[in-house]
Amino acid sequence: PDASEDNRKIVADTYTKYMKDLGMDTCWNKAHFFAQAKIEAGTNLKLKTGEGFNYAVEALPGVPFKAFQTKDKNGHIIPNDLAFNYGRIDKNNLQLLQSKYNKSNLSFQAANSKMIANTAYSNRKDLGNNGGDDGWNYRGRGMVQLTGRVNYTNINTYSIKYLNIDILKEFEKVGTNMELAVLTSMGYLHRGRMPAIANGCSDEDKISKIVGNDVYKNGKSINHVPKQKAFDEITSKVFRVNECIYGKTNTKKQPKGKAPWIPFALAEFANYKGLREIDSPLKEKISVYFEISSAKGLKYDYSKPWCGAFIVWCFEQTKDYTNINNAKSAAAFGWKGSTWAKGETCEPFVGATIVFNFSHVAFIVGENNDGTRYVYLGGNQGNGESRSGYQKICMGSVLKTSKTILDISKPKEYKITDEDKKLIKYDIKDENSKASSR
Repeated sequence: PDASEDNRKIVADTYTKYMKDLGMDTCWNKAHFFAQAKIEAGTNLKLKTGEGFNYAVEALPGVPFKAFQTKDKNGHIIPNDLAFNYGRIDKNNLQLLQSKYNKSNLSFQAANSKMIANTAYSNRKDLGNNGGDDGWNYRGRGMVQLTGRVNYTNINTYSIKYLNIDILKEFEKVGTNMELAVLTSMGYLHRGRMPAIANGCSDEDKISKIVGNDVYKNGKSINHVPKQKAFDEITSKVFRVNECIYGKTNTKKQPKGKAPWIPFALAEFANYKGLREIDSPLKEKISVYFEISSAKGLKYDYSKPWCGAFIVWCFEQTKDYTNINNAKSAAAFGWKGSTWAKGETCEPFVGATIVFNFSHVAFIVGENNDGTRYVYLGGNQGNGESRSGYQKICMGSVLKTSKTILDISKPKEYKITDEDKKLIKYDIKDENSKASSR
């Protein structure tokens, strides 16, 4: 409520701009994101240009920064020489320091914030810092206090892709550019699995743990508990999570057929939307797909082509179509009507498997708006993205006359209905390929 109109507009516009691509477009995700933002950035949504490090001498050992600690003869932790060299000394602590630590020659000095940051953080391997000025350069900034070279490196993927800003070189902008600050915050939560955790979850603590540990003052939480309160009393109401259509039937976009495996495929699409195969929790789920496929026991992971394993997992969730393809279910070509013992070639319908000659398989879920292309949903798809590790569960399309279509098939037991044949319209133009499905 205290934010300027300009700040509110930039934050809202930025979130809206990227939320679909990052799978953060449900009311649950919005409510959790802005509960975090309210506490991290404050009600005025002002950016944190950088962790200040304006510490008094006596405060440095208790942060705790071990680099500023030593012990007295009784084993008590006290400020060391580095703390006296770089910490703040003013009228509020001069006499205390002189008398308590027998330092009679002290005088006023400003905190050397840069040296404090570098001493405390530059060699922190858990932050990926490599010494030098890394502690200062990659200090906490932005809406979620992005900290450490490793986190700047991880989120740099998002900043370069969407804004063409290299935050490893232009790190200051995380604390000065509002659009970048919002995007990097979204990217940080996206990497932390918020899109998969948030939906249907009222426990803000699960999201808060992605951002960092709780902070206490005088024994009272000043971070996680206030975030839960913000979610309960404000953001969950603003975004009306109780009315959220996530997980509920959407008759407009729900395929019209009744193939029982399709709802499970759509649910996986919703749960992991926007996540790459190298992102948790999708990368762990891919191993689950393999364990109920013909690759069971081989300990395959996301580095192996997993389109067939995704298909068999969806069938295995049904009541009537388990054990539908045991012999070659992890292989795309194992779903051809000619090689699938319990399957057969068929006409297109919502739920049919579509097999491509570049060793890929997916489910047909509809057609594009002009009816010239099949729209399909599958795993291990990049739709143009050929880099290993970037494949997702997503939709793609292919010309109905394409020579890449090797076969369209279904379980022999399944009877196609007239409703199945009514392909729902989608505005999908992305096309998968051999390069993007590995």
